[in-house]
Amino acid sequence: MLHTLAAMLPARLLANEPVERQLATAILNCGCLKVVLHIEQPQRHRPVVDPADIKQKLRRLLKAVDPHLKIVSMNNMQGLAWTVT
Repeated sequence: MLHTLAAMLPARLLANEPVERQLATAILNCGCLKVVLHIEQPQRHRPVVDPADIKQKLRRLLKAVDPHLKIVSMNNMQGLAWTVT
């Protein structure tokens, strides 16, 4: 994720495609960023990885980007307005 964010400035300045340049500009002009990790784990061996452990590690790494990140799955969307099929 940090590499993606770091690529936005060069994309805004150097992108060959106007759509890429517009997207990078919109991202860099936004007021805040939200981090959401969508993870699905096998039903049989649930949980393979404890989402709380992932959240703690990501929170430590990405606190400057979004201190209130979310870990979601199809069964626990936490009020997010997207659909997973």
